[in-house]
Amino acid sequence: MTPRILEPSFKEDTITAISTPLGRGGLGIVRLSGTDSFQIGKKILKLSSSVNLLKAPSHRVFHGWLQDQKKEILIDEVLVTVLRKPRTYTCEDMLEISCHGGEAVLQQALILCIQNGARIAEPGEFTKRAFLNGRIDLSQAEAVLDLINSISEKSLLVAAEQLRGGLKEKITGIKDSIINLLSQLEAVVDFPEEELETQLREKIFNDLSTLVDKVDYLLGTERTGRILREGFTCVIVGKPNAGKSTLFNTLLNKERSIVTAIPGTTRDYISEEISINGFPIKLTDTAGIAEISDELGREGVKRSREELERSDLVIFILDASRELSKEDEEIFSLIKKREKIILLNKIDLPKKLNSSDLAGLLNGEDSIEVSLKEKKGVEEILKEAGRLVVDKNLNGFTGIAINLRHKKLLEKTKESILKAKRILENDLSEEFISFDLREALNFLGEITGEVYTEEILDRIFKDFCIGK
Repeated sequence: MTPRILEPSFKEDTITAISTPLGRGGLGIVRLSGTDSFQIGKKILKLSSSVNLLKAPSHRVFHGWLQDQKKEILIDEVLVTVLRKPRTYTCEDMLEISCHGGEAVLQQALILCIQNGARIAEPGEFTKRAFLNGRIDLSQAEAVLDLINSISEKSLLVAAEQLRGGLKEKITGIKDSIINLLSQLEAVVDFPEEELETQLREKIFNDLSTLVDKVDYLLGTERTGRILREGFTCVIVGKPNAGKSTLFNTLLNKERSIVTAIPGTTRDYISEEISINGFPIKLTDTAGIAEISDELGREGVKRSREELERSDLVIFILDASRELSKEDEEIFSLIKKREKIILLNKIDLPKKLNSSDLAGLLNGEDSIEVSLKEKKGVEEILKEAGRLVVDKNLNGFTGIAINLRHKKLLEKTKESILKAKRILENDLSEEFISFDLREALNFLGEITGEVYTEEILDRIFKDFCIGK
């Protein structure tokens, strides 16, 4: 556990925050972390036992009272957890004061901590201190937020694996391989005999290829990671009056979109969250994605197409009571290579959709016949959506799933390794190869936090709550 370079004020400050959500509840916790935690605690706490808080043993819980000494009043009956460095969340001396969960009580406890020498913590500062003090790496710090924001059991398991250090282990393995390659390159420089150099070059080339495969494996987990962290996105498309808004309202089980017989009622996309197989889905009813003449309509189409581009699943609705149109063909061409569910709606009406035209358009892809007005086929839609959303993307997945920050750095890592391969293929100096591999090491170091700037840390910790 190696502490990182700390700002002087960071070493001296004692921070405090309410670490539980505000509101009425059974318990609420106020945290202190830093050099003066116990001195501040002694001023605002009266323990029931004769134990001196300044000398209290670590990792013990003591009964007592929160008090305002200046006003000579008791505020709340509390439990006080004493945590002495380095075996704490932040690797600093910590106190956790468990109060009753009323907002007034917690605010008063916080005010007393501040009046007696602490300052209010910045968002994520407790976890930031855990990182800067060397207890966790940067990927583990990110996992703390993922754990708090988990939206499903699978996202929880992935966050827990990253918090354990699963991603750190993968990155460290790649870094160790690069360091080993750098040592081999030095051997090439020190022993330039042609036979040895050729053997080493062949081995290094193969090792570089293996590294690219390992980086590609991690890059391949980004989509799953995004789905786990943010939820699955599903967009409903189809020509006007095909039944998009009816499906949207049916899946929501409430009237959210306006449904009329007038085509083009929806002028902008509407999004709501639903749950399929216990997994959150962002469902979007589009304004249509075919070209439109009026300015307002064009803006709606533009926004709908942007939503379509971001989607993980598309539900394409065809109107079986009307003939296949150029608009149907245009929409299908936009989603041809996308994960999709195709619906033939309005089967309760006389069918006008030509079977051969339909077969030519879908080219063997399956479709589901439904009557959204009469709610026929809805269960089949949900079953297929569940298969595509959960089973196909998430079943059996319990490992590592990178985020967008990791992805960008891994892409840079891969490019540096590929540049090293090209240099090797062109028989250029080993020093150029070493330069690119060291560059790759720096990118990997940014993932784990061995290489960082204040800007990087600010960007990561700004989304944390103050008490974490």
